[in-house]
Amino acid sequence: MKMVSIVVPENSLIDLINAGLTLRFYDRKSVKTEVHFVKVKEKEQFWNDIGKYIDQRDHSLLILNFPLPTEDILRKVNLQPYEHSIVNVPSHLVTITQKSKKILLEKGIVSMPERDVYKCFPGEYTDKVEKRWMNIGRAISFESKLWSIDERTIRIIKGILKTMGEDPHLATQKIMEDDAEFLYEAGGEEIPIFKHLDKPDLEVIFSRCSGFDLFKAAFYHFLNCRKTPLAVRGEDESVFLTEAPTFAYFIFKKCRITPKEEIRSGQGAAIITPLLDETDMGILIGRLSQTSIRIEFGKPRNVVQKTLMRRLVGGKGPKGRVYHSIKEKYPDLEVMHEHTFSTEKRIIYTPRNAFENVIDTLKETGTQFRIVA
Repeated sequence: MKMVSIVVPENSLIDLINAGLTLRFYDRKSVKTEVHFVKVKEKEQFWNDIGKYIDQRDHSLLILNFPLPTEDILRKVNLQPYEHSIVNVPSHLVTITQKSKKILLEKGIVSMPERDVYKCFPGEYTDKVEKRWMNIGRAISFESKLWSIDERTIRIIKGILKTMGEDPHLATQKIMEDDAEFLYEAGGEEIPIFKHLDKPDLEVIFSRCSGFDLFKAAFYHFLNCRKTPLAVRGEDESVFLTEAPTFAYFIFKKCRITPKEEIRSGQGAAIITPLLDETDMGILIGRLSQTSIRIEFGKPRNVVQKTLMRRLVGGKGPKGRVYHSIKEKYPDLEVMHEHTFSTEKRIIYTPRNAFENVIDTLKETGTQFRIVA
């Protein structure tokens, strides 16, 4: 029986679903699988030691939605081309340039086209079971409109999160088996909340939980209220849930707050910080609630300026090619030029929910930028 080794980002809710659907795909083909959950913050170590994750018998490896290191580190990856069968399946949230694709190919790693984060698994997307799990992933991707979710789906998602904290391999197994009933039963718990501040620009809850329960409290509350950003003050730590984690890290750095850990779910993330008092949490959540974020940017290195602008705000390219832009999905995004006597500044005013897409585009095109906020 054939064997495939699979690498999945650790502590990523949607990638747990992707992993379960990947197991389902290979189970139908009677292929054995071994899943490795790898911390994203250890991505350089993973790519340096990638040989440890390749199945030693069939020399195969599937990488699901895992970020790439710098091009210099990629060049040093110790692989001989075509000795192994390695496939990289990135989402559009993974920054991957044409140069990095070429380096991967030189190492014998085939990089598939980027796709929606809830579609990072092999196989068809039209099967009834796959579509049901994809819809669950889409609902917690933080990319689409935060529509309401029915109570059963909320409880299944809570069950995935709870099981992930206890045994992520069991969670993927249950998704592979389409055992929604197990996850529904697991999602019956509640995290006690003794105080709740709910205002138009402020969503803070207070609980006596700690550790992984803090993450659960944040996601559980989000599933019901469908508002971001939100904050939870626990027993000895705080957590912030946002659809713009890169912006959150920028704000934390400015406020001299050192984040500890995070759980990703598509574009969004829940980020653990040291315990903060009620006043500081209110100030932070207010800054994270900023509806429009200012980014100054320069000229791209990997594409021409016109291509970058088409990807940001749309337009037609050579031979009438139409670009599907970020502005098409987020109409409030604006690109402007500010002129002074000596300089010209290119500025993006991006809505918060488009921020991660804008940053990824700037990185992919090799464009220097500065978040001004």
